[in-house]
Amino acid sequence: MEFKKVMGLRKSARAYSDKKVSDEQIRALLEAGSMAPVGRAMYETLHYTVITDGAVLKEMSDKALEAAGNVGGNSPLYGAPAFILVSTKTEMANNLGIANASCVIDHMHMAAVDMGLASCYIWGCVQPFKADPEMAKIFKLPEGFTPVAGLIVGYAAETDQTERPMENKIATDYIC
Repeated sequence: MEFKKVMGLRKSARAYSDKKVSDEQIRALLEAGSMAPVGRAMYETLHYTVITDGAVLKEMSDKALEAAGNVGGNSPLYGAPAFILVSTKTEMANNLGIANASCVIDHMHMAAVDMGLASCYIWGCVQPFKADPEMAKIFKLPEGFTPVAGLIVGYAAETDQTERPMENKIATDYIC
């Protein structure tokens, strides 16, 4: 797919069907993320955790809702069948680590569109897991790594192929 079309079709999906994402599709997303620019090319400071276990996804959702004081609310993972968690070395879990994770997630987000998958950048519900040693074990995080953000992925419950027009939505000043 042409890149401008991918950008125009990219949306944050918040409703997913039960259809699973294949291992091949997950691998392609991880490869796309690994093509992202990372500060000083320090890819070793990042770690992926791919979660497709429904019980773990439910536990994550429940803990995130509890941390937000919204027990019983709508799932912050929106029923997606897969979650790709991006973690960084703990000493980089601010500025550069977050920027690197964001670049990686954006590349996976765009690749998902190109593959006909729906996805959504997830940050807020990951934050309670930063200081949760139980979740670190479940996520199989290497020692010294902290969860930063992630991408939920699946097939959209409703398919809207409306392409957004290219336009600058950010206030801009020019210094000439």
